[in-house]
Amino acid sequence: MISSEAKERYKISKKKYDSSKRGHVMRYLTKARDRAKQKGLPINLDLEHLLSIATDECPVFGVKFVWGRNQGQSHRYTPSLDRVVPELGYIKGNVVFISYWANTIKQDATEKELYAVADWLHDKRKEVLNAQAQSVASVPEGNHIQSAISAEPGPISTTGTWENGNNNDNNSGTIRGNDTDHSPKTSS
Repeated sequence: MISSEAKERYKISKKKYDSSKRGHVMRYLTKARDRAKQKGLPINLDLEHLLSIATDECPVFGVKFVWGRNQGQSHRYTPSLDRVVPELGYIKGNVVFISYWANTIKQDATEKELYAVADWLHDKRKEVLNAQAQSVASVPEGNHIQSAISAEPGPISTTGTWENGNNNDNNSGTIRGNDTDHSPKTSS
């Protein structure tokens, strides 16, 4: 029979292991095996491979990962094991750690759907800020409405390289080098 002191030492040791990066990655491997079996997906991952790709920051947002969170507690920058091409399964070369937040954003969306949301948001933001700039410009002096506006009108900074929306092709919001369907442009 195991003493209560031994059980307590084991409990403390397990908690310490689970909160380590290695323990965290091991949980992901266990969960990936369960999901692969449940969904009938291929899996060829092992702990050493996952540890070799477990970076310290999210490749999407460039923020430091929060490793070792307790199971069931998701922080937006907790690493999440992502299948780049979901239907390929949990195979080496198709999985990467990205933040829980990035994985939540891309969860069920296709690449084209994500671009559609980003393009719409980019265009809508410009529209709203331009309208705001026009209404602020027509406010008579002495009125303090302008100070209540938190965003300054002007150019919109984005993390990507966006083409000028004033061109004849009317492809504002497209990423430079890509057509509006986000496939690479071909030169004729």
